[in-house]
Amino acid sequence: MSNAFDKAELHRRRREEVVRTAAQAFSRNGFGNTSMDEVALSLGISKATLYQYFKSKQEILFQCHLLSIRHGEAGLELAQRAEGSGLDRLLVFLRRYMTGAFGELGGLSMLGDITALTPERREQVITKRAHISHMSDRLIEDGLRDGSIRRCDAKLAKLFAMGVVNWIPSWYSDQGERTADEIVDAFIDFFTHSFAAPQG
Repeated sequence: MSNAFDKAELHRRRREEVVRTAAQAFSRNGFGNTSMDEVALSLGISKATLYQYFKSKQEILFQCHLLSIRHGEAGLELAQRAEGSGLDRLLVFLRRYMTGAFGELGGLSMLGDITALTPERREQVITKRAHISHMSDRLIEDGLRDGSIRRCDAKLAKLFAMGVVNWIPSWYSDQGERTADEIVDAFIDFFTHSFAAPQG
């Protein structure tokens, strides 16, 4: 049983490595200009071995989008368990989502475009993103109700916050002057001053 588990875990980790490596190649060269041969070369494996993990570029691209979504879902889970005001929980969500965007997803500019996905996979991504969007609306609405977030249009506030987070993979580079943690801290400060209700 242990041996079977170890093999399954190794396969899962290898798939994740393929996704991250392929995603960087897609962002660097463009999805349409990156072949499975180039992905295999970047990983130092044969094309035949690569096909043991993924059957097509399309399948890898879909997994890249799901990776992004998982970071958003993880942020929502943390926010739901967190104590404090609506603003506090909104900031927990945004911090976790941004940390993922700066980490595994940094530089993955193709995540802003879902048109390369097949219609079925595109619909799945849209549905999952819509859930994250809806739940972030609720966090803002909670903050409006408890007075921790200043009076504003909740949907516009959500679009502002999510626009910042979703744009990160398009411009972030780990070769920049500031670390990911420094940028996350700065953005949390910006969000706090933008959303926090006046004191007193």
